[in-house]
Amino acid sequence: MKHIKTILIRPPLTITQDSMDYFSIPIPIGLGYIASYLERYGYEVNILDALALGWNKKNKINDGLIQIGLCDEEITGYIKNLKPDIVGITNPYTCQVNNMYKIAYLVKKIDPSIAVVVGGVHPTVAPIECLMNTNIDFLVIGEGEQTTLELVRYLSGEIK
Repeated sequence: MKHIKTILIRPPLTITQDSMDYFSIPIPIGLGYIASYLERYGYEVNILDALALGWNKKNKINDGLIQIGLCDEEITGYIKNLKPDIVGITNPYTCQVNNMYKIAYLVKKIDPSIAVVVGGVHPTVAPIECLMNTNIDFLVIGEGEQTTLELVRYLSGEIK
């Protein structure tokens, strides 16, 4: 494995109390594709599925909203323990964008030198909005495997 470490994160999910009966956890297949692609090229990758790992943890936020998934302290502990160089955050739904921003904030609070990369449907359709967030360093538009590999290679100093 090459020396650069990456964590790919699916954030917790925020839903309404009324939608609890319809709640399901889809497989984060996009993160799996990106992780396997990076591993194929010798990079160390970990996936933190904060939704699936905390599926039974429900935190009431306000206005009838509930956050399902690992709490901030658990996510922060995972990141601190692995000491990554890069954290990639997926955000497939615009209605979940605040969860992406919160994870980016937590990462930069731990270590401002960690590169924060976002991807998924929302960053693809609203790249300028996402990049205006000061906790986000890079953004991947569309399918992420090749672009993420190129970014990891660049950040590791392999390519200029």
